[in-house]
Amino acid sequence: MGPELQLRYRTAITMPCVPDLDADCVEGIAAALPAAMWPAWSDRLLPDVRRTAVARMTLSCATLLAGSTVKTVAAACLLGETITANALNHRLWMLRNSAYWQSICAALIRLSDYLNDFGAPINYQRRRNLGYSALLPEDSWQQICAQAGDSSPEPRTPVGGARCYLIEKLSGSPAPGLLTLNEEGDERALARLCIDFRKSMSTRREALLDDYAQGFLAQHGIDEPVVWHAPLDLLGDLQLPGPG
Repeated sequence: MGPELQLRYRTAITMPCVPDLDADCVEGIAAALPAAMWPAWSDRLLPDVRRTAVARMTLSCATLLAGSTVKTVAAACLLGETITANALNHRLWMLRNSAYWQSICAALIRLSDYLNDFGAPINYQRRRNLGYSALLPEDSWQQICAQAGDSSPEPRTPVGGARCYLIEKLSGSPAPGLLTLNEEGDERALARLCIDFRKSMSTRREALLDDYAQGFLAQHGIDEPVVWHAPLDLLGDLQLPGPG
């Protein structure tokens, strides 16, 4: 079996079975899942694969295939991504070629079961549909920089980098897919802005941005934590390198 069927028939666990999760169940799991897998999970599941946004998005989409009858393109669409079946199949084979594929597959099956049973304290579907055009205006950014002890924003970390960072943190999706490009540039430039911003992040600035993000959610009537991820205990006995 290829990776799609291995996930659908749950071959990595003790009792494989015929796919039985219907569309409603998968929609519920998708709402509890970021479009790009949580960094804490990606770090464990992708030890020998570059942890790019594409790889992390493939992990999330693969989670929706575990035990389900939903088509691959439809699964990606639930996470806010438009992609062809051939391109998605290529991504799944990229994961399949990992030396840790069996553990990856088992982990995603467990994650699917957990989210189906318990859900999540964050509704990512709602967050993917939020409007982010008014997020972090220039005056708010200047105030955060002043509070963080910066005399002015560094040239290599303009407000665009902070916006990208906040969008990815809040939505669980790569920022270039959600941010209006008119002012910030093309998608590749946006991705670079976000990477550079993370590298220059201070603890104080991160705390201030978290406070701003919490206020942004409150303005939209959302009472949720800024970030969350499923328990890493689900991976405890799997053959995966790195810290548990």
